[in-house]
Amino acid sequence: MDTKHIKSFIGLNPERFLRYCCVGLGAFAIDTFSAWSLLKLIPEVLAVASGYTLASVFHYTFSKGWTFSDERKSTAAKVLAYAGVNLTTLAVNTSLTVVFLKIYNGNILLAKSLALPPTLLLGFGLLRLFVFKHGTMMGPVAIEEAS
Repeated sequence: MDTKHIKSFIGLNPERFLRYCCVGLGAFAIDTFSAWSLLKLIPEVLAVASGYTLASVFHYTFSKGWTFSDERKSTAAKVLAYAGVNLTTLAVNTSLTVVFLKIYNGNILLAKSLALPPTLLLGFGLLRLFVFKHGTMMGPVAIEEAS
């Protein structure tokens, strides 16, 4: 399978990915600030997981309405699929962040920044494949590549 087919398979186009990155930046800010605030009060893993969970609520809302322009009603199946994707990315993000916290002497901003790229790419692909499959923002890139 060549790159063109992979891009059309996940519905990747520049506008959608830019929107995803903007939503991700907002979620990153919520996640990082929350984790930083909680780090002095509770264990590292709980602080990181709590920040990520708060950011996930923000992320779902904006991913559904803006990034993927999915106007269909949220169903239990969609919310469960999002939860599954989120648990997967939560595990990756939390594990990487805790490892980077240990390597970089508790620098939460650096640790979160290093954990972000793999989590971002994994999350985008999984959301497009399993949660927001029918969004209206396919755009000309995906249509052209699919033909």
